[in-house]
Amino acid sequence: MNLLPGIKRIGFDLDGCLYVMRPEIEVELRKHACEKIVQHTGITYEEAKTDLDSRYRLHSSLKTCLQELGVTDPNEVARESLARANVEGLLEEAHEVRAVLRQLKEKGFAVDLITKNEEPVARRRLAKLGLLEEFGFAVAILSHKREGFLKWVELSRCSPSELFYVGDRVEDDVRTPRSLGINAALVDYSSAEPAFYDEKHGCWCINHLKELLSIGEKEAKRGKAVVGSV
Repeated sequence: MNLLPGIKRIGFDLDGCLYVMRPEIEVELRKHACEKIVQHTGITYEEAKTDLDSRYRLHSSLKTCLQELGVTDPNEVARESLARANVEGLLEEAHEVRAVLRQLKEKGFAVDLITKNEEPVARRRLAKLGLLEEFGFAVAILSHKREGFLKWVELSRCSPSELFYVGDRVEDDVRTPRSLGINAALVDYSSAEPAFYDEKHGCWCINHLKELLSIGEKEAKRGKAVVGSV
């Protein structure tokens, strides 16, 4: 069974995809954003944290939350929040994820990293996860994620339909790549539901990266090809 027909390279997001976004990690990631909200609005840090947490549960996007609060340059503040957070101190070696990446490579796929983190930050987190040596291309996105996907297409010398991306955000990690012809999967570690194809968003939904290894069989049962469904 061909795991993903026509696919040559699989790209992965970092935060929330290669490791579980536990509550203490989310708190660390939002520290800088809360400080910026305090500066902009004059409310207390605890008030900013409560407001941001509430909005984040609704949007699952730090940039969107900051936009709603009127923070200047929300994209840059969100990027700085990722860069300044001491996430490495909360991470553990990702044995299962490393095993999945190696199995994918054994099956003939190249695996790449597409992340909003700057390279030094991404390297520190990958090192802590034990994944630093696992990836081919590493594309750091300093502005809009669409630009990162276009850069991935350029570097890989693949057509968009030969690429498959895995992330944890519907807007950035599914809608954006699919608008470019790149297939996608959405990972949600909090879900207990086995892998299924979401017709609404046009992507696979998985509860762990290891489910990538079973998508080919499930797709055959579904009766449609993954590639060309955009």
